[in-house]
Amino acid sequence: MSYLHFSGKFRVYPPLYNNNPLRPEKYFDPNLTPDEVKEKVTGGVDPLRYFEFEFYDTFIKKVTYNDGNFVYDDKEEPIIGKELLLKGMLVDVSPHLIRGRLFAGELRVLDYTLAKTETATQSDLFKAIRGSNADDIGVVSADFESSLYEVSELKNEFITENNSRFIKESEGKVNLKLYFNLNSFDFKSLEGKVYGYIGPDIPLENEQEVRIKGRRLLLDPLIPTEIKTVFNIQDSSFEPTDDIGRDDLEGTYEILEYEKLVVVRYLNFMPFINNAHTPYPDYTFSIVLLKNDKPIDGIDPILIDIINEQSISRDGGVCIFRIPENVIYENDYSDFSISIKVSKKGFQENSPFLKEPIYDLILKDNQKFLTLGSAKNNERIFVRVYKKNKLARGDRVWLLLSSPSNDKSPTVARWSDTNVSSDSGIIECSLKTVDLENCTEAIVDPIFPKKSEKDEPTRISGELPWDRYYGNYVSIKLNSDEKHDVQINIPVRVLHEVKTHFIDNINTLEKEEIQDIVTKLLSYYTRYYPWLHVKYVYASGTNDNTIKPTFEQFLKIKEYLDFVSPKHIHGWHSAQGAIGKIDHFLDRLERDDHDWRKMPRSRDFPINGIEFLKAWKSSLVTKVIQEIDKAKEELIKEYADLEIDENLDINDWGDVEKVIDKIEDLTTISGNLSNEQKRVILTSKISIYNFMIEKLKDSTKQTSHSHQH
Repeated sequence: MSYLHFSGKFRVYPPLYNNNPLRPEKYFDPNLTPDEVKEKVTGGVDPLRYFEFEFYDTFIKKVTYNDGNFVYDDKEEPIIGKELLLKGMLVDVSPHLIRGRLFAGELRVLDYTLAKTETATQSDLFKAIRGSNADDIGVVSADFESSLYEVSELKNEFITENNSRFIKESEGKVNLKLYFNLNSFDFKSLEGKVYGYIGPDIPLENEQEVRIKGRRLLLDPLIPTEIKTVFNIQDSSFEPTDDIGRDDLEGTYEILEYEKLVVVRYLNFMPFINNAHTPYPDYTFSIVLLKNDKPIDGIDPILIDIINEQSISRDGGVCIFRIPENVIYENDYSDFSISIKVSKKGFQENSPFLKEPIYDLILKDNQKFLTLGSAKNNERIFVRVYKKNKLARGDRVWLLLSSPSNDKSPTVARWSDTNVSSDSGIIECSLKTVDLENCTEAIVDPIFPKKSEKDEPTRISGELPWDRYYGNYVSIKLNSDEKHDVQINIPVRVLHEVKTHFIDNINTLEKEEIQDIVTKLLSYYTRYYPWLHVKYVYASGTNDNTIKPTFEQFLKIKEYLDFVSPKHIHGWHSAQGAIGKIDHFLDRLERDDHDWRKMPRSRDFPINGIEFLKAWKSSLVTKVIQEIDKAKEELIKEYADLEIDENLDINDWGDVEKVIDKIEDLTTISGNLSNEQKRVILTSKISIYNFMIEKLKDSTKQTSHSHQH
């Protein structure tokens, strides 16, 4: 399978306002024009596009074939120059924890393929732009990686196996993935640069249980002082941070084992002077192939082409090369690795820059975030520990666990232990979370600052507000003698939980109790994103009669629901309204994560929230059934002497037809009926007709019909 290299631009529409509890709430105001909304409320973001993410002006620039050869010219490979489109929902584990997740991704390469993307999770953030202001978001970069599914080839006369080697090599069932790096984001334009590739989706380990995917390259402690000074690498760069914003540099690479191709992603480690990806003059970077940690004799280092942004754009921010013959035997990559060297013009000697750590660790299934419920005492987490890219079986490995505080949320997730160990290569850790509904300890809330340094920090306890996001990082550090610490920081989002006793006892709850629970379920949603669920409408201007757009909110969460309890149903209609609106919410909440219409867009909803809404609906339906059944029994009892047929089968068309005929007899034979009495009887008859029509329409939807010619 070949690789498609691409580059271009991206846009994202984050909710830049209303994700800080200290800010005043700005609720929906229909009198504001779209321009005023962007200026005064949303920080320049169109609320219709909250969380949307897209590629634009992004094109295929290069193809690398499965033998390592490559082309840049569309005359040699017609897929080069084709536009690549991606659209999805980019949300995060929590607004303050940044770890983005791309949902509902839809990918298209014009004249080639359509596909959907699995959830892609953002990597750590790296400051590869070393010459700019380190606090500017535009200097950071991050990776996303996603498997593709529902891949459909677009058959056409422009790109075929007759004129495209890429199409020939793509024949057969090959699992594909999308990799891309985002950088140079600007909050004013909401735009940035994207580089990446489409290629084979390989497993984490091969059949020999050697890791071939996501191998990490970290700063080499032996970097000369001169190099560290030039690239603004501090001694602190070798020390881990407490969040996903990293001070060091990191590369990753993977191996396509049978083709012997190596894919090196360099945009998170290559130092640049500015956002134009201007390289430092007089410095070059190369890849050294190693066996048993020693350079392989007779193989020259492979130069990474970063002459200018054009070359980086053409390569998609990756360097792909083929391992020479007689290096790998029987696909045994257990002793194969690479390192990155840097050299200065005029000097023959290469200096150390990046190397693979002896040990590395990842969460099981390569998770990069956790979402947990409130009041968990023993949430088990499994960590895979690698030694030279194989599970560290037989080595007693210790992990140091910590739960650093942050300035955006109380610390609500903590490790049960401070250190754990194992010699199996897989280490079990456990997390516990604060009971957000009944916090017995007074925990520090950093959101509310101290008035002075002398004041004690604000503490909160009891039922913590539901209109807040709660979460913090938990850190896993490998205890080793290596100078560059190996540590991963995992964002943990802790969700409120509706206690099961409310669900189990739904029939005994008062209207006010139900309203309180549902209001809390939706409060964080209305607090942070009051401008969601809006659409454009157009109306004539008051003075010049021009047609001007304005916003209309089509779902007002706070006003939408009818709060009815099973104990207080007054007429079936009161229950029907509530049931219909609960169904509306359930329809949005239960959609697949990859559905654009899913609610909430953050994909975080309180634990048992959906179950409570279902229980509420079920209790109302049950109560109505009981009321109907009671009325039926009273009717049968009152008119027992008429021997009413209570076993009429409404699904038996013959029985229904007989009832219709009897109703007809009532209206024609009985001459003493008033018009109002006739109207009631005929309304019943029409209702039966309507019921039958709907039943028949439903039956046609359930029947598939096919023709064979």
